[in-house]
Amino acid sequence: MSVITPCYQQGHFLAEAVQSVLDQTMGNLECIVINDGSSDKTREIAAHLVRGDPRVWYVEQPHRGLAAARNCGLEKARGRFIQFLDSDDILTPEKLRLQINALLGRERWAMAYSDYRFCPGDDTSQTAPATEKVRPRFVMDRPLWDMAARWETQLSIPIHCFLFDASLFREGRITFDENLATHEDWDCWMRILALDPIVLHTPGELAVYRRHAQSMTSNQAMMWRGFARAIRNQRRRLIHDPVVRALLLEKLIEIAGIYQEARQEAGNTAVRHAVGAFRRILPWPLQIWTRRLTVRAYLSLGIDIVW
Repeated sequence: MSVITPCYQQGHFLAEAVQSVLDQTMGNLECIVINDGSSDKTREIAAHLVRGDPRVWYVEQPHRGLAAARNCGLEKARGRFIQFLDSDDILTPEKLRLQINALLGRERWAMAYSDYRFCPGDDTSQTAPATEKVRPRFVMDRPLWDMAARWETQLSIPIHCFLFDASLFREGRITFDENLATHEDWDCWMRILALDPIVLHTPGELAVYRRHAQSMTSNQAMMWRGFARAIRNQRRRLIHDPVVRALLLEKLIEIAGIYQEARQEAGNTAVRHAVGAFRRILPWPLQIWTRRLTVRAYLSLGIDIVW
């Protein structure tokens, strides 16, 4: 069992993340910490963790980004299963045991996912309100369709909710796209789900997602632009799957409309009032239809409203 933990400028969170791995109720594991060129105290903190437990490995590389750090971990990993854990998040103690038990004995490649909860940046033990506990589900006939059609708007699953059969990466030759600044995880999941693995839900909030100002997800504009680029890449890759390509086009139109409205609202008071009136007066289905019609018109004219 291999846990891959990239770290860039978040050494102050690293010890708690790694401890959540060492506290698992199954012991046959390794935790690979990849220092992606941090200039903070990541090296010193990781060295202390390595001295304290032989299950912790440390790898250092020049700053190349999150995707490259995860790929480095995949190259080093020796376990039958792969768990990704960003250095600012944590796992609950029974996560790996429960998900490994769910995956063992499956007749083909399999992956599991769990529910999760948010926590404030300074205290992962704090109990979040009910609205901060998230129970995502794949509900369509193919999980690939959920990932294409519902991601970010109706479905969001942090990377550490998943546990993967390592063969999906090794035999499926799957890695993270190092050219994507964001949504490299979604892009990776799309390629994994295209292999049609068994996808299982394991009950319980087994992952804790730390919400803090330095989190990449706090930069909405960057995230939307990254998502749009990842969608375009997937549409090129899935040229022989017209259903998924159509779902991805609808997703591109959807996020373009959302981002365009958000940008207009942020920059213009009059537009903000107009958009508010638009949302109050028009029924929701008509809002969706109007947004899609507008965005399709922009796209047909070659006007790039997302990038």
